[in-house]
Amino acid sequence: MALTNNGKIYEFADFRLDPAENLLLRNGEAISMKPKAFSALVLLVENHGNLVEKSELMNRIWGDSFVEESAVSKCVWSIRAALGDGSKDQKFIQTVPKRGYRFVSEVAISQSKNGDHAIEASAGAFDHEHPKFVAGSNVLPIHSRSNAGHLNLASETIAATERFVSYPVSDPHEALHIVPASNPLRRSSKYYAVAILVFLVMGVAGGYYLLNRPSPIATIGPARIAVLPLKPVAAENRDAIIEFAVAESLIIKLSMSPNLSVRPLSDVRKYVELDRDPIEAGKELNTDYVLSSNYQVIDGKIRVTSQLFNTATRKTEATFKSESGAENKFELQDAVANEIGNALFKQFGQTGESFTAKRGTENEAAYRLYLQGQYLVEKKKGPDAIRAIELFDQALEIDPNYANAWAGKANAHCTSAHVGGIEPKVAFASAKPALKRAFELDPNSAEAHAVRGIITFDYDWKFEEGLEHLRRARELDPNHEWARRAYARRVTLIGRTDEGLAEIKTAIDISPSSVFNQFDYADILYQARRYDEAIAQLQRVLEMDGPATWVSNRMWVNYHMKGDYERAYTWFLKFHEDIRTAPAEIDAYRQAYAMSGWASVLKLNAKNLEARRREGQFDPFARPVIQLTALVGDYDAAFDYLKRSVRFQELWIPSMFHDPAYDGLRQDPRFGKILREAGIHM
Repeated sequence: MALTNNGKIYEFADFRLDPAENLLLRNGEAISMKPKAFSALVLLVENHGNLVEKSELMNRIWGDSFVEESAVSKCVWSIRAALGDGSKDQKFIQTVPKRGYRFVSEVAISQSKNGDHAIEASAGAFDHEHPKFVAGSNVLPIHSRSNAGHLNLASETIAATERFVSYPVSDPHEALHIVPASNPLRRSSKYYAVAILVFLVMGVAGGYYLLNRPSPIATIGPARIAVLPLKPVAAENRDAIIEFAVAESLIIKLSMSPNLSVRPLSDVRKYVELDRDPIEAGKELNTDYVLSSNYQVIDGKIRVTSQLFNTATRKTEATFKSESGAENKFELQDAVANEIGNALFKQFGQTGESFTAKRGTENEAAYRLYLQGQYLVEKKKGPDAIRAIELFDQALEIDPNYANAWAGKANAHCTSAHVGGIEPKVAFASAKPALKRAFELDPNSAEAHAVRGIITFDYDWKFEEGLEHLRRARELDPNHEWARRAYARRVTLIGRTDEGLAEIKTAIDISPSSVFNQFDYADILYQARRYDEAIAQLQRVLEMDGPATWVSNRMWVNYHMKGDYERAYTWFLKFHEDIRTAPAEIDAYRQAYAMSGWASVLKLNAKNLEARRREGQFDPFARPVIQLTALVGDYDAAFDYLKRSVRFQELWIPSMFHDPAYDGLRQDPRFGKILREAGIHM
């Protein structure tokens, strides 16, 4: 549904919003936004100071289209990203929990006028403080500044101090420079016009030559680049192997360059829509460049055309083409990666070399099953992990010597133990033989070392040895994002929070769109007792459509630890709504809070979980019961559960070593005694 055009222009902070022209400018420079995000921003600014309900945003922006409420959160997140407004600061957009949003910045409103508006648009990105033209043109008309501070076309006579002229630059990738004229011209206005025209024609000619002269892209530090899945020229002829496997080969190829920081396949996998704007994908992934490719298969051959987009300027820096046979998919992947990858290397001033991707198998079907299994493991859900094990087994039936598939299978068993409620003894009884076989086939597998590190730390309770395997995984593959995340979490558990924060930030740099990286960042901030920062980070995870149950559960604990029990209670109820607790049980929590306060709610929750206890059996509810009883000071019950959990070698026990929720419990002599008897040495 289109918003009403009222002809007004809105200014706030460094921004200028012109709905009529679909323009958002910051200090005169245009900012790219998705159409729906732009419309939502207009609606919020038009109603500045007033609450805009989520339902109104959905009705006004999406109309009759069916969308989930999370689409609104994602839309607001993209607006905040465009404005540089963090969910913690909320300088522009304030979140009103469960209701909607309010634009809180001071807004100045002016009415657009014919002529003036056109001049503003033509001025583009003229920087008033540091005069230079940054809109991509090498020609700039002479301007003067009016009393109102806006740019107007110059009159026939202009004071020398207000006159600017342009000159072509030596580097076509630099902005055009503008300098004040050094001496006043004392000729007739006709002479001025002829001289300026000749000068501008020369500037255009020189600029055209410079812009069309091939030159490498100059960067400071590694350039960040995303390689998107390929798209078919004809929508009815899609081939997942081509779209993802070729992209993966290009990612592997480009990752060899010290001049490039390449987003992993897990980050770009979701950009499969045929009409997805590659520039917007690049902005979401926080990259400098995006490689967007299409393909067509004709008569047994495949042609791939790739365009390298500059995310900031929205310009196409280069176009590459590759043509090869389409029958053997592995040969196809390597051919495209070599031809297009080497051409792209030249853009960044580097010589490319031929390579063959190390896939660990020569069987295409086994490789395809492996990729599918890896994707499911990355979702961090119990049923998906079980399904992944089946896919890895199918790959191993085809190629029993496929080391990566053995390591993937071990990792899937680990994941099922961590998130699927599987007893660790059962899960790791299957994981360890698979991991052993992976090492026999490839002792330098980064993934195998990462999985061994997790098992050794979480289950065997050999903490330094586990960390050493995770460090080895990083050495073998510096871009192994989830190995870095695993290291960050575990080094934090033994109290080295500064090291954990540094490591999780590196994982975020590798994969900024991973909600698991972002969530773990919040959790490490919590472990560091930085509760306000942790809460703000958890809000960001929600805006990224992160796992709502994880977020709401950690939210109430953070608020509890900082002593804000009212908000802790609110998020506690949200958590139970997210996990679909029975309405009668939620009502009981409300009654307990009304009658006796927050502590009674925690005690009731612990009692309800304890009622599900099965004597002598693995209890997936042991951790929350210990946490709840520790928070309310019922240490006898907490230690009773801890003794049982130690016997089952439950994976969460190392988290008690530094977690603020267990501060009181750790001061009791029984805590150290139970762990020492279990052979745990902190």
